[in-house]
Amino acid sequence: MSQSDYINFEIAELIGKYLRNEISEEEMVVLENWRTADLSNRHLWNKLTNGDYTSRQLKQWPDNAQSDALWMRLQGQVMHSTSIHKRKFFAWRIAAGFVVLVLAVGVVFYLSDKQEPVQTATVSAADELPVGGLSVPSGVTLVTGDGQRVVLDDETEVWHEVDGTQINRDKQGLSYFAKETPVRGRPVAHTVMTPAARTYNLVLADGTKVWLNASSSIQYPTAFEVSERRVTLHGEAYFEVAEDKTRPFIVMTGKSRIQVLGTHFNVRSYPGNGVERTALLSGSVTVMDIKRKHMIQLQPGFEVIVDDDRPMIIQKTDANKVLAWRQGLFVFENERLESLLAELSSWYDIHPHFVDPETKNYRFTGRLQRYTDIQTLLDIITETAKVRFSLKNNQLLVNKAK
Repeated sequence: MSQSDYINFEIAELIGKYLRNEISEEEMVVLENWRTADLSNRHLWNKLTNGDYTSRQLKQWPDNAQSDALWMRLQGQVMHSTSIHKRKFFAWRIAAGFVVLVLAVGVVFYLSDKQEPVQTATVSAADELPVGGLSVPSGVTLVTGDGQRVVLDDETEVWHEVDGTQINRDKQGLSYFAKETPVRGRPVAHTVMTPAARTYNLVLADGTKVWLNASSSIQYPTAFEVSERRVTLHGEAYFEVAEDKTRPFIVMTGKSRIQVLGTHFNVRSYPGNGVERTALLSGSVTVMDIKRKHMIQLQPGFEVIVDDDRPMIIQKTDANKVLAWRQGLFVFENERLESLLAELSSWYDIHPHFVDPETKNYRFTGRLQRYTDIQTLLDIITETAKVRFSLKNNQLLVNKAK
């Protein structure tokens, strides 16, 4: 944790003490110095000491047993107050203190128009928060070779395909166990599709492990052919390819052909996103730009960007950032608002529309958990940025702040 994070947590704790009327004179001096140091600090202070605002924040907290129990404890403390007036006053102060501490538990989110961070905010990022207010499709779906659709959220089943491949489904995902000898002729194709806010794990017939991100699909044979192992990806997936020197593993996307023998890599290829990214963590991959017929060999620690408008670009990459989605995180580093919202759209099923094109180039740095409610996340950006959002029926309008 950075020094600035410690400072943010300390200030949040002091605000909580102030709202509960438990702050000392020395602590009040520290808090007052923070409040008067910056206009944004004064703005945040005014909001957090406003009872209506804290009430709205509490309504966003998940309605589960843990939050209910906490709220009951808060109410119990309030009821010990003898005065009705004091009871109401104390109630919102406890609630406000709770909100501040919830905010302090979250992540620090920065905005910068170019390279410099402009303002800072914090937010709770509870692991089990639902995607709120959006019509998210339910269920990971398997499409079998004969076109049958199976929702993979049901209880465990074991099937036997026509080519003899055994398919097992359990809480870990979908696993294929093929014959010892590769399939000759045309294999049976399966497709797994994930909706927004869902990921899924697969083990293919050769032992290759696949982690499929939200709003993605992967098509693959139930048993691989003699000459190659070929899959087709739309969206994002992380692969740990089982080594087989006689049969290359090939991933086909809308723009690229990625070939490996045995390695760990991540492919991000959402339709309509403009660019594709292939990041290599170990081993070696060969990536071909299908449009330009240009091919490069990628080394670990690097990624290649395939774009319709320019030749392929190779650059260093951070494995922690590449795999953040597998840890349930969004990680942004000086990210353009346009690409940031493109990433959010695959998870939250939103469709951004930029009323003012200039806002596309606003840049952000931050770290958020994926199960944070979308409205909470947008509120963070609104509070710290020069933008405003209007979300209705999954359509997100983006404009400059007034």
